[in-house]
Amino acid sequence: MIGDDHNDLVAKSLGFQTFLIKSSMTRLTDETPPPDFVGTLQNLMNIFKRVKE
Repeated sequence: MIGDDHNDLVAKSLGFQTFLIKSSMTRLTDETPPPDFVGTLQNLMNIFKRVKE
């Protein structure tokens, strides 16, 4: 199992539907355009860390 299927399996095991997130949620500031990709689990963890700081 690779890629999105694996991420979805991990997400469901943690109680989430999917790790796909709206790109607008990942923008850093109003000046930086949001990324137009769906990130990996590591990207997601980095976003959560950034939000907690």
